[in-house]
Amino acid sequence: MSDGATVEDHAKSVSRQLALFGSAIPRMKAKAAAVEEVGPEPPDCPDPLAYLWVWFLKHSLGLSSGGEGFPRVTWEGVEAWARQMRIDLEPWEAELMVELGNLRTGIHNEWRAKQLEAMRTE
Repeated sequence: MSDGATVEDHAKSVSRQLALFGSAIPRMKAKAAAVEEVGPEPPDCPDPLAYLWVWFLKHSLGLSSGGEGFPRVTWEGVEAWARQMRIDLEPWEAELMVELGNLRTGIHNEWRAKQLEAMRTE
């Protein structure tokens, strides 16, 4: 071969690399399949609620995971975030942030289940 290695050397290299990274191949295929499943763009956030969406996104940046599961938005977390940011949330705003967090977690759990199923079938 032009690099000075024999065909056998290359075959051994491929075997070593597959042993190291082969388990990632089904995950990469599952991720690609999940991306292909994404439908049309979601509707725009209504302008009067855009501030709340920004707050939710900022709060989500600081979520911590309680272990194996996907990080969840909690009442306590929203309250602590609002206090830290010096934002006086109305009760309905806090409730909406928690509901958005539950939707976020549900969407992630569905996506993860599909990903795991795709990995099992390959």
